[in-house]
Amino acid sequence: MEVNLKKTKVTIFQKPMSKQQTPQFLFANKILQVTQDYNYLGLKLTTNGKFTTAMKQLADNEKHAMFSTKKKVDFHSLNPKLAIKIFYSIISPILLYNSEVWGAFINSDLNK
Repeated sequence: MEVNLKKTKVTIFQKPMSKQQTPQFLFANKILQVTQDYNYLGLKLTTNGKFTTAMKQLADNEKHAMFSTKKKVDFHSLNPKLAIKIFYSIISPILLYNSEVWGAFINSDLNK
C-alpha cells in the first residue's frame, strides 16, 4: 500500500496552549503537515473539538443550494406540497448532513 504524503495531514485535538511547541510527525522520514482543521467525509473537524465550523459550513452549503434552486424554480407559484417535497429532497439533506455526529454536541464539546 502506498501513502500519498501530499494528502496526508495531522490534526491534534487538544485545548489550545500558547507556549506549547507543535510536535513534528514523520512518515517515511518525511515531515507531515500539522493542520488546525481537517475535512473528513465532508465534515470540517477543528482542533478544539467543537462542531461550530462544521455547522457553519453546512449552513453555507444549504444557502447555496437554496439560492441555486430558487433561480430555477418559482416556489410562490408551486403547490405547497410540491414546494415542501423539493425542500426536503434537495435542501434538507445538505443541512442535516452528518447531524448524527455534530447534533449531539451543539451545547457541548468533546473535551467534556
